[in-house]
Amino acid sequence: MLKIIYTEKGNSYSDFNLLENAQLILDTYKKSDNNLIIMTSTENIILVLRVLVSRGKLQYNELCIYSMNII
Repeated sequence: MLKIIYTEKGNSYSDFNLLENAQLILDTYKKSDNNLIIMTSTENIILVLRVLVSRGKLQYNELCIYSMNII
């Protein structure tokens, strides 16, 4: 399962190469025996991963998105 945790303490991704970053996450996920956790503070990377699901590059039941508030 690819788990994406949206939090202010997560990694940030540039808006200029979101598709490439999302593909890198997807490739890393596939190489990691289908178990990966990514923490991000960039909402747009989540949107691009959702697009990859709609394009069939990732199954909807392989992606889990969490939103956390860290104070």
